[in-house]
This record gives sequence, C-alpha cells and structure tokens, in this order.
Amino acid sequence: MGLSVIPHDVFVAFGIDEALSQFQPHGSGHIHHTFCVKTLERNYIFQCINQKIFPDVDALMENLFNVTCYITNCSTFKNSTLRFFKTINGGSYYTDYQGEYWRVMEMIPYAVTYDKALSAEMAFEAGKILGKFHFLLRNFPSKELHIILPGFHQLEVRWHDFILAMKKAKPERLREAGNLIQSITSVSIDEIAFSNKIYHSATPRRVVHNDPKINNVLFDQHLKGICMIDLDTVMPGSYLHDFGDALRTTANPFEEDEPDISLIQFDSNLLKAYCEGYLPHLKNVLTNDEIDGLPHAPAHMTFIIGLRFLTDYLNEDVYFRIGHSKHNLQRAKAQFALYHDFVIREKEIKRIIHSLIN
Repeated sequence: MGLSVIPHDVFVAFGIDEALSQFQPHGSGHIHHTFCVKTLERNYIFQCINQKIFPDVDALMENLFNVTCYITNCSTFKNSTLRFFKTINGGSYYTDYQGEYWRVMEMIPYAVTYDKALSAEMAFEAGKILGKFHFLLRNFPSKELHIILPGFHQLEVRWHDFILAMKKAKPERLREAGNLIQSITSVSIDEIAFSNKIYHSATPRRVVHNDPKINNVLFDQHLKGICMIDLDTVMPGSYLHDFGDALRTTANPFEEDEPDISLIQFDSNLLKAYCEGYLPHLKNVLTNDEIDGLPHAPAHMTFIIGLRFLTDYLNEDVYFRIGHSKHNLQRAKAQFALYHDFVIREKEIKRIIHSLIN
C-alpha cells in the first residue's frame, strides 16, 4: 500500500462515501500513516496503525474507547477528548484486504497542532490540557487498562535494549556515535536509580498519556488548548513521565532534531508557564514523593528519549521514521544536549515548581 492511498474497502467499512471524499496525508507523527479525509458533512482522521509497534490492536483500541468514553461521561466540556468511530459492523477498527489495520476518528474543526510552543500563553494552555487530562482520569481504575508497551519508560529496559544495539551495530555507526555513547554512560547509573524508584511497587500507578509532547496537544484557532491527542500509549504509569516528557518539548524552543547543539537550552519562561497551567489541577492529587520527583523529571525523560533515538540509530532506524541516514543520531545529540541543560538548572526548576505548589 502506498503511503498516499486509503483503500476503497476502508471507506466502505466505516460507512463513508469515498466518491464524496477528499483526502491527503496529515500531521508529523513518527509512527502511523495519518490522513485527513474531508466530506460534505464532516471531516475525519483516518490512521493506518503501525502493526510493528502495536501488534495487539484489540487491546490498543479497547484502551482508546474505554478512556475516551470515560472522559466524555465525566466532563461537561465539549471536545474534552477525541471521538473514535466504529465500523458499520460494530468493530473498533478495520483490517483491509492487505492486512493493514485502520481506525477513524473525528477531526475537530479548525483544530491544529504545533511542534513548538510559540509563546508562554501557549505553554500554559498545553499544561492546562495535560493537567485536565490527568485530573479527569484520576479515579479511572488503571488496572482495567492493557499494558500496550511493557516497560515503555522503564530505563532499565531501555538501557538493556541499548546495550544489545551496541553489540549488533555496524562499526561505522558505533564510530559516529562514540563520543555520545561515552558521555551518557557516565550518568546512566543515577538515571536508572531514578527510574527504579518510579517503578517501585509503593509508587502509585496513574492513568497517563505517556507521550504528551507539545504536538500531541490540540489547539483551536485562538491558540487555546482543546484536548490531548495520539492516545495509543495511554496506560498505567507515572505522572512524572508525562510531566517530564511534556516539558522536554514544550520548554524547548528548538526543534527536536536541532543540528547546532551548542544553542540548545530550555526556556524558563515556557517551563514556568507550563507548570502554571498544569499544577493547579494536580497539586491536591500528587503525593509527596511525586512532588519531590517533579524537578528531575524533565531531565530524566529527555535522557530516555535521547537513548531511544540513539538505540534506533544503532539498530539502523527500525522504529522512528527518518528524513536522512543520520537523523536519529542528530535527534539523540540534540536530546542529550537538552538533558544536560535540565540537569545543570534543576534547582531553578525546583524553585518554580515549589513556588506554585506551596
């Protein structure tokens, strides 16, 4: 199947008239192939699900429907979450004649996404939307959700994958990444210890997004936040993971793959604005241990994402979609430059967080 094609039988399965539809590729995601489909009555988002990343599509779609329906029922605000459509036969997804999995959701009118926060006001809105997402799901029984990606943010697991990748990597790629590998190895023990504390049995299991970067927040034409999107990774986890990953992108004024790493540092105004939007929803929900972990969470999640990019580079780019042969290495270098800035300025982050909570 070509990347610009939606098979005819997919339209039939969801009861949408292909003859009256126009479609084109949509979004900047790394994982799925996404299309905007416009009809006379409404607009849709069609997604071809990446089976290599999400092999258990039944569990994936059950999570999505359970969480979105729960939010819809407990929120009085329109568009508090995405709306997914079932097939005319009642299925949560459809398998086309080539064995590809498809799902369809409503496209909210005039809604857009951004890869960077354009202002402090926009960062505030992004924080507010994730805070509201966590608050609305605070009483959802997390044990009812399937674990779609086991150990998704567990650094011990990611580090093991990284070691295997180094053993199998081609010599050329190892040479290209040599300096970066040496620099991250020196701090890996402390980051693994932080991760193990998050995964300790005494730590609360929350219902979290697990991928709340800025381009997974939907905004209206006035740059007001609408809702979280890309809900594939919603499952039991930690608020620290979501908070840290959100700030990794929202407080970073540079591209995720910025080639000049000497420029990279987080913007404290963006970080503070995000916290001002997020923390009021959760300050009475967070435990003391979670509050203590918040200042290091941005550095920790940036380390994990950087490690994933580096591992994929060593594995010859089998996970993330790339624009050129060294794209994942470039991404990894940018993320670890941001990681070091978060670490150096962690006391500043702590002051911001504690001033808002106290």
